[in-house]
Amino acid sequence: MTNKEIELKNEDEVYDFELFFLNNIYDSLQEISDDLDCLIDGYDEFEQEIYGDFRTVIINLAISFELIVKFRLENEHWSLIFADINKAKRSKLENGDFISVDIESGVLRLKNICELNYDFKNLRKICNFRNCLIHFTLRRVNIIEVINTISNGILELKQFFENEIYECLPEEAKKDFKSVLESLKNHCEDLNVLSMKIIKKGSVENE
Repeated sequence: MTNKEIELKNEDEVYDFELFFLNNIYDSLQEISDDLDCLIDGYDEFEQEIYGDFRTVIINLAISFELIVKFRLENEHWSLIFADINKAKRSKLENGDFISVDIESGVLRLKNICELNYDFKNLRKICNFRNCLIHFTLRRVNIIEVINTISNGILELKQFFENEIYECLPEEAKKDFKSVLESLKNHCEDLNVLSMKIIKKGSVENE
């Protein structure tokens, strides 16, 4: 293999971040961005048919939130990601053989142990949406409420990531995360436009 071929091969390889949680966080964020690309671009053509696509956005946003909270807890001390800290062992951590902390307890540990006071109002609501979608169905929720909660949840996640996590990242990861978070921020503006389109369409139909 020539030097040029080796160079091209390396450019095509996907870098695996070495820090715990980072690969899954990045994958979830990228999937949200990709899904929102399709969803927003497809509204004018498909309208009602795209609403089901919010399912994957909600699920991946909830996953990203949970993993980011656990990443920050692990950075404080690895035992904090165990549901029962008294059962925390390095060997179990390395093998993935443990029950991890749930999101409500995780947020409480951020506040009480890490002294980080974030409300995560919209992201916690996203987790409730996710639980409804997975265990039953998401009913009695207005589509505008869903869109606004997703948009505000993304901004909450971006703020927490930039304030509390970004500086913990290895240099090779910072550029990738900055890029995907900026993409998600731009999608929030697109979601606001989408909300206006849906509201306007509803007003016309009701005339």
